Amino acid sequence: MHTSGEPTRIVYSGYPELPGKLLQQREEAIAHHDHIRRALICEPRGHREMYGAVLCRRTELTESGKAHVGVLFLTNDGYSTMCGHATLALARLIVDQAGSSDKKLFVLDQGKDLIYDPKTGEMAVDLHVPCGLVAAKVPVTLTSEDTWKTDMSRMTSYDSVPSWEAHSSMCTDISEPSLRWPELGDRSKVWYDAAYGGAFYIVVSAKELGFVTDVLESITPSTLAALSNATRLFKEDFNRYEDAFPRLTRLLHPDYPAKQELYGTIVTSPCNRPSAEAGLPPNADLGLCFFANQQVDRSPTGSGVQARVALAFGAGKVGMNEPRTYHSPLSIAHGGEGAFVGEVIDTEDVGGGINAVKVKISGKARYTGCSSFVIENDDEIGKGFWFDELGQTSKN
Repeated sequence: MHTSGEPTRIVYSGYPELPGKLLQQREEAIAHHDHIRRALICEPRGHREMYGAVLCRRTELTESGKAHVGVLFLTNDGYSTMCGHATLALARLIVDQAGSSDKKLFVLDQGKDLIYDPKTGEMAVDLHVPCGLVAAKVPVTLTSEDTWKTDMSRMTSYDSVPSWEAHSSMCTDISEPSLRWPELGDRSKVWYDAAYGGAFYIVVSAKELGFVTDVLESITPSTLAALSNATRLFKEDFNRYEDAFPRLTRLLHPDYPAKQELYGTIVTSPCNRPSAEAGLPPNADLGLCFFANQQVDRSPTGSGVQARVALAFGAGKVGMNEPRTYHSPLSIAHGGEGAFVGEVIDTEDVGGGINAVKVKISGKARYTGCSSFVIENDDEIGKGFWFDELGQTSKN
């Protein structure tokens, strides 16, 4: 499937059953089944921008009846804790499979039924993801008393895990020559924000990185490569000084210390082109996310939008239940198609002095096909590789 152009390769059969709670299953996958991720995400079956999701039918939240299914997310570098675009795709797939009158690809065997709300015309599906419980709603059209299909005239949505501002208006001095990029020129100071949206993100303007303000509106191969280089070096600088500066100690989760890591860098710029798609809020932002091992998100990045909404709410730029449109360069190029909508729907004290918000993210996911993959035991090349890293030692 794809959500706003960003792929999700969903594994619903053939993956080993994992024991324990979901985070234990994630550790089990990392330790003992990472060869499957490499085979699915890397070449020759995948590419550097491929993303994946594995359905985990039994977790502590499915067993307690709080979730319909668990999910592990796969990147080109490992296993992420949250993914908004994949959540939208998974929700649609699960709802469509449950409501199909044709032969089903899979059946969720837990006792928790999907619930239809006749007032909103939506089907609710609860997903247990590594960062918590995500409540999704899929608009449907009833085709009979017990069958339905997704209504693609409306957006699928999910209510996020608590998201919050980690740092606002922080400045770093990039003086190490090996960590500087050409667009910085003579400057060394870069201002940025950091926030949590199921994973931690840095949010920095294109101008702060040394690029023209409208660079995201007309992406070219050279500017994309330059942005990737700048964000890679910026992330390296951030991680290099993480332990040295007390101002970065809030980059942690009060419940999950293991999540104390920077997942992605979102480059933002003003959105000067009005959206042509009807029904989108007029206030809009534009951003491009580099995550995992410099993977480039084609979508506006759902969990990244959670983080950006939390920052905007903390700065007083948006209020409660005030939706805002979030574009990627791809949605801008397609007249607004593929944009996400984010809005604060609740606030929550998560402890540790952190005041968080819950964010509703809306978007549309589409089908691209259905595949079966084979991995032959003696196929060393087929186990996964990156062609541009031949001769190098790669952990991926």
